[in-house]
Formats: sequence, structure tokens, C-alpha cells
Amino acid sequence: MKKFVAAYAAVRLVRPAFARVLHVLLIAILAILMTEVRAFGQTAPSQPSLADLGFSNASLSFGAMAIHGNGQTLPVSDLSQTFTIVKGAATSGNFSLRLDEFLASSDANFSSYMAGGKYFLPTPKFLQNTNLSPLQLYVSGEGGVTRVTPASATGSPVNKAAGRALFGANWNPTSTGAVSFNIGEVGYAYLPGLVAGHNSFVTVSASVKLNF
Repeated sequence: MKKFVAAYAAVRLVRPAFARVLHVLLIAILAILMTEVRAFGQTAPSQPSLADLGFSNASLSFGAMAIHGNGQTLPVSDLSQTFTIVKGAATSGNFSLRLDEFLASSDANFSSYMAGGKYFLPTPKFLQNTNLSPLQLYVSGEGGVTRVTPASATGSPVNKAAGRALFGANWNPTSTGAVSFNIGEVGYAYLPGLVAGHNSFVTVSASVKLNF
């Protein structure tokens, strides 16, 4: 320690500017070490669970969609997330929040971002106690924006209001399984910018869903 102090004093005499930088670095290192010592042995704060946030489960879906309108059918990739609200006095547990982002392979460089709700309908009586009982029918609605990025580098992206109304069927063979299948979803979509001069489309999609 004495040798270090003597060396530091010599540096201050020969290179005062360098000594000031070294002094600041030493203080910073000491502060970091003291923080780590205080944190050592303390329990890390727990992350909030889905239940803490008011949700019973969450899911992530990867799907393919076909959008038809004005005599054209366009392929679209769809990424969807849902968050099911915990069953309680104000909800039956059949309602989920829904987020969708999809991209169209077109010259318009089209994408859309939407949010809304998804409600699972009661299982029809004729399907109960049959092999088709894991079939879950639902209705959904969402709104958001479409975004068209011009091919020209000088153009500016254009955002417009959009929306969809949907009906679909989800197949969940194990009821609590980690994987389920959205075997079909059809709907009407208002998507300005996808096709010039045409805003109304029919959508058909299917996807694989991972449940958490």
C-alpha cells in the first residue's frame, strides 16, 4: 500500500493531468465495489407473473394469411399475441386481448399493426362429449393502422386507419397443452393502401399457437 501511495504521489508530480484521470477511475471502481458488496447476499426482486398482471395465460401465434380483394389474392405472414384476462366477477375468462402484426409481400411494402379483443364462444351442445369438444369457436375484432413504405427512397411512409372483424376456430386437443392450432380464421378487413383504389378485403388464415 505504501509503494502504491508513493507511486501515485510521483505520478501527480510528473503527470498531474494523468493523475486526475487515475483518481476519478479509482473512485469509480471503489463505488462499484461498494455497491456489489451491499447487493451480495440480497434476494433479487421477483418478476411479476401473468396472474399479477391480471392474465391467466398468454400465447404467441405464427400463421399464414391470404388476403383477397379486387380480383387479387396476396400472401401475408401474421404474428399474433393474446393475453387471456383472469376469470372473475367482471369476466368469464373467455375474453382475451389480441395484438397482430402482419406483412404483405407486395411492391407497396405494406404492413399493418392492430389491437383488439377475442371472445371464445360457449361450446355448442351438439359438440359436447364428442371428439370435437376441444374445438373452440370465437369472434374477434381489432383496429389499428396500415403502413405503406414507398419503393422510392425519397418517398415518406403513409399510415392510415384500419380494422378487422373475424370468426375462427381453435383446436386445443389437451385443453391445457403448450401447443394448439388455429385451424381457420375468416374475416372482413379494411386495409387502405394494400391495393391502389381498393380498401375492403376478405382474409383467410391458419396458425400454430404456443401457450404460456
